[in-house]
Amino acid sequence: MLLKSVLSGITQDQELTERSTSFAFNVPSIGTITCTRILRTIQSKRVTCLGESGNHRVLVKLFFHSRRAKNHWQRSDKGCRIFTERSIIAPKIIYSGYLSEHKIYVIVFEYIENAVHFDKALASTPNEVQRQELLDRLIGCLAMHHQQGIIQD
Repeated sequence: MLLKSVLSGITQDQELTERSTSFAFNVPSIGTITCTRILRTIQSKRVTCLGESGNHRVLVKLFFHSRRAKNHWQRSDKGCRIFTERSIIAPKIIYSGYLSEHKIYVIVFEYIENAVHFDKALASTPNEVQRQELLDRLIGCLAMHHQQGIIQD
């Protein structure tokens, strides 16, 4: 079975409920990656998941839209590389390319241990002053990115 058909069946419900999902595929120069948890889903277009490669955790973005996967992959790849080019600390790209066996594009990133999604950090901060400090830090980071010529959409 093509990985593309597995990805097409993943729903946002699996992301929101953090239900485990397991599927594996091979990536050149890395070997087998097993995805174990869905982190983000854009139905019928892209899935971001937590994966494992050997003894290492990785973050994986899989692009599989029937007509636009290549464009979305190129845009994401370029955007991620701009951080490195502009000396902004960001997860390293371990692999980026086309998996012809599955007819999908993939970007594999190093995984940042103990990283927290901003929405969850904000929601778990009960104190208004601390929430404002967290927002101020985010605004400062975005301002630095903008000064470096990087925008996020």
